[in-house]
Amino acid sequence: MQPGWSGCSTAGRNHGSLKNIRAFDTGYGVQELGIALDLDDGKMYIRSNGDWGDGPPGSAKGLDLQLGRTYACGLTSTIALGPLQDMKFLIINYGQAPFKYTLPDGYRALNP
Repeated sequence: MQPGWSGCSTAGRNHGSLKNIRAFDTGYGVQELGIALDLDDGKMYIRSNGDWGDGPPGSAKGLDLQLGRTYACGLTSTIALGPLQDMKFLIINYGQAPFKYTLPDGYRALNP
């Protein structure tokens, strides 16, 4: 079991969620994570396997982001991500390929 974090950070503050990523199937299956940012209203929404958890994009239930700040968003891990990508255990998609789940209304891919 390897912990990994997905979300965004700024000035030493993290906004996101900690996930456990397993190299074998323990009943959890494949986890597919998604991040939606609303930079007009300062909200971030995290999706896991198609479920927006706390609330869908456009709702007031997203994680608060402070407008006017620079954020770094992505996925971190306690192990090297490169080999996981080489073995296709980890696929990072910014929109260069079709998404499994539909984008929320009013949102667009980072790399269409």
